[in-house]
Order: sequence, then structure tokens, then C-alpha cells
Amino acid sequence: MQIRLVGAAAMPAAVRPARRMALRIPADCMRSLPYELAALADQDRARGNPLYKLLCLRKTRPMTGADEKQTLHRYLRNARGVLLWKLEGLSDYDIRRPVTLTGTNLLGLVKHCAGVECGYFGAVMGRPFPGEDDLDWHDGDDDELSGDMYATAAESREQVTDFYRRVQAHSDATIGELPLDAYGTVLWWPEERRHPTLHTLLVHTIQETARHAGHADIIRESIDGAAGLREGVSNMPVEAGAAAWMQHYDKLDQIARSAR
Repeated sequence: MQIRLVGAAAMPAAVRPARRMALRIPADCMRSLPYELAALADQDRARGNPLYKLLCLRKTRPMTGADEKQTLHRYLRNARGVLLWKLEGLSDYDIRRPVTLTGTNLLGLVKHCAGVECGYFGAVMGRPFPGEDDLDWHDGDDDELSGDMYATAAESREQVTDFYRRVQAHSDATIGELPLDAYGTVLWWPEERRHPTLHTLLVHTIQETARHAGHADIIRESIDGAAGLREGVSNMPVEAGAAAWMQHYDKLDQIARSAR
């Protein structure tokens, strides 16, 4: 009987697929990657498939709840620090004066963010902040447009910043003592989202604080030209002086005018 070869066996030796090497997975790769992925990568190693190298070079480890909480907490602390830093070196007038038609001002941003944390990491999580009434929130005043966004004439810079620091300590205790999946009750949120976890509240508060830190960046620069990412980190070109920035401004202004 004549047997007809088909497939790889019928091909000339020069064009047959290379024999796959024996499975040899580096120990460090096995420690950090699923077996199946490492095996797939090893099968193609002889042909120089970059996946093998990528998987073996990439070091991974499972992320724990503590890791994620630490990361989120760090970003929240950074944003808090920016808000307070933007007040430094300014007069009481400059930190209070409104720079937009809706009244946005530096000290008001600090007061607002203090109120945000006071609520979300306080009463919402069943841990009310004991000094909540130390500042005037204009509760029940229907004629007040945004009472939590400015410090009253009776509230000093020191009162507002001290309140924020005390709230931060209270928030830090809540964040530290509760698990990320602990849930609270936000009465003013829609019913379907009324019981968020601590994780959700952390993300929400980071977003809120970072947004207002950006506002503070622009307000501070508009007052005295001071700019920078955070205390000790300018994140600005070190070689650029006032003349260079003015030239940059004029260039952008010219581009904008050409778009009219």
C-alpha cells in the first residue's frame, strides 16, 4: 500500500517548522506569572517571539487591599498639601478675594475641601467629626449661593487651615481603621449609589480635591505669578525665566488671535 504524506511531514526539511524546544520556564518567571502564559511564551521562544521576554522581564505581584489603600491615601495627601501650599506667602486679602464671577477664591477652596472630607469620612461612614460646627456653613440659608466656598469675615486663615488639618487627621483615622469595602450612606446621592464603599469615597474625594488644587494653581499664578506642582517640586523648566515665559505667552496669544 502506498502512503501519501501530507502536512509538515511532506514538506522539504528546509521549510518544515522548527521543532519546539523542551519547556523550560525560568524560576523567576514561574513565581510571578500564570503557568499557562509562561508555557505559551516558551513554545515560541525558538522563533524569537518577544512575548517570552516581555513576560519574563515583567515582575508582578498580587495587589492587596492595603497596597491600594496606601496608594489612594498618598494621592489624597498630595492634593491636600497643594491646597494649603498655595496660600503661603499671600496676604489675607489675596487668599480671600474672588477671581471669578462665581466667587472662587483660595481660602474658600480650602474650606470647601475640608467640608467634603468632614462629611465623607465622618458622618457618611458613621464616624461624625466632632468639630463640624466650628465653621459657618450657612446651613438653612436659602439666600446663600455657596456658603462652603468662602470664609466669613469672622473666620481667620488660621481657623480655616487648622480646621482642615483636624479634619484630615479624622479622615486619616477613618481610612486607616476601616477596610476598603466598608460602606457608608450618602443621603444626597441617587438611590442606586447611596451606599458607597470607602474605596469609592476615597476615589471621589481625590478627584474633588485634585480638581480644586488645579483651580488653586491658576488662581495663585494669576495673583503673583507663582507656579509649581507642589511644595519642593516645581515641575517647571528650570532654565525658563520671566522673559522666556512672556515670549511663550505672546506666541500662544498670537495663535489664539489667528483663530478668530
